[in-house]
Amino acid sequence: MNPILRLSLFSLFLLLQNLLTAQEPLRTWTSSDGRTIEARFIEQVGSNARIKNEAGREFTLPISRFSQADQEYIKQVQALSFFKKSAISFEDDLKGAVIATAIRGKVEVIDPPREISYGKIGRLPSRIIKKGTIIDPSSIIKTGNDSSVSLLFTNGSIGTLNENSSLLVKDFWQSEIRTSNRPVIEQIQEISPSRIHLNLKLGDLVVDVKKLDRGSNFRIDTSLGVAGIRGTSFRISSMPLENRLFVKEGLVEFLNKELQVSKVSQSQKLSFDQTKDSTISPMSKEDEIKIYEELDLAKKNASTFSINELMNASKNASGTEIIHVAKSAGDMKFIFCPSGIFKMGAMDENLGRGYEKPAHFVTITKGFYLGKFEVSQFEWMKIMTENPSNKFISEKNPVGSVTWNAANEFCRKLTDLERKAKRLPEGWHYTLPTEAEWEYACRAGTMTPYSFGQEITKKQVNFGTDKPTPVGSFKPNNWGFYDMHGNVWEWVNDWMSNYTASRKVDPMGPAKGDSKVYKGGCFVNNLPDENRSTSRYGRNPATYKYAHVGFRVSFKPIQ
Repeated sequence: MNPILRLSLFSLFLLLQNLLTAQEPLRTWTSSDGRTIEARFIEQVGSNARIKNEAGREFTLPISRFSQADQEYIKQVQALSFFKKSAISFEDDLKGAVIATAIRGKVEVIDPPREISYGKIGRLPSRIIKKGTIIDPSSIIKTGNDSSVSLLFTNGSIGTLNENSSLLVKDFWQSEIRTSNRPVIEQIQEISPSRIHLNLKLGDLVVDVKKLDRGSNFRIDTSLGVAGIRGTSFRISSMPLENRLFVKEGLVEFLNKELQVSKVSQSQKLSFDQTKDSTISPMSKEDEIKIYEELDLAKKNASTFSINELMNASKNASGTEIIHVAKSAGDMKFIFCPSGIFKMGAMDENLGRGYEKPAHFVTITKGFYLGKFEVSQFEWMKIMTENPSNKFISEKNPVGSVTWNAANEFCRKLTDLERKAKRLPEGWHYTLPTEAEWEYACRAGTMTPYSFGQEITKKQVNFGTDKPTPVGSFKPNNWGFYDMHGNVWEWVNDWMSNYTASRKVDPMGPAKGDSKVYKGGCFVNNLPDENRSTSRYGRNPATYKYAHVGFRVSFKPIQ
């Protein structure tokens, strides 16, 4: 790819991510009689607008009382609201999945790494799929010349990926599906609330999206923008320099790199490239017929599937773990985190301490493994023989009262034992995660204060109590990690330092310092605020140890 184009697309990605996740900024509002106020927009309620000043006081005022520029600003914010909703994480029960209902020619899937054989770390090669194959989130579906695949999403939506296309099933979460023998195609509305995030890297995709639940969203990223779908039939084509969108029924909203939202309605076509604004025109009869024929075939291919079969596919996807096992530590489990970009640090001005700011983009260029659970007392004893925990003694509880030095020594000994047993791939080791890796895994694709949303409860996290709970007692985050919030603070590898606003690539913190960082909150914190994804403190690595301080282990190549 041309370096200039690559840079342009990367910049677009960062711009869109920032747009889709940040709250509205403080700005000067002007009334029709000339009075001004510094405040940020909250929401539109009927013909009124809710705004909040820096002190936190809220005002609800008629939109008509604002200046023309303010009214235009409100219109723009409302136009973008759907895309912001699409970026919000909500609590789900299961992973969704995609089923290949029919294959023409040769179709490949590149899977994320699954259970790892010792000495064979890395992504699995692509595999040829057949009818009935279940495709999990984080997988890439690829078609070549004269090949295509009919797809059935476990929320009931259907589609066809046409030839010479590449589609990443980036994120797919779905609520519990109720048992039913009814055919999928009889459903008008989706089977259960869902969040579907696709990335059409290249090629052509035709989709019929079931009417979505109010809390659901369906989003497709392309090289030049983001499509937000509410429930519709459409075709989207993504080439490096051009996107085309054809809407057969319903409405699709397309957000381009200029942050312009185009609403494409029934029988309309949108074209957008790098050199001109998007244009909307009537769709030709030929294009309409083509979409109809492809969706009709996709419906026929899905007609034999019942809701129960989708329920089983979803459960199978949820039960698939991307893991590595350290046998010396009592079969300690690790989950793979793929490379990616996220925003690190506190983004809300009203949350977080000074050393949690400013929020800044971080790129993780290499995937790594992170402990599924906090290190338990059982796992510690397998490696270190003596239990440092002077309170709450139980094999199932997280190990506590460990210094950073002791946690680091555990990682070193585990590495030595696995290497001696010839179970360690060349150039790999066990270590404490970097602060960026830890927060990346904790957030698990979210931008909210907690991986579970804007708030947490004691049903989700162990905080404000007098003792730790056994590791894994609460529900995991979206990536399968347990107890990232609460239970015990967790040491990371970095020396404590202040953040800067500049973008970082694989940051490791300063080369030296006085304090090592620990993250994530603990059981003794009475306020949920201490347990946010961004919470961090620094303490002496040689002397600081309490019952509410533990750690988890990372597994990755030596840098």
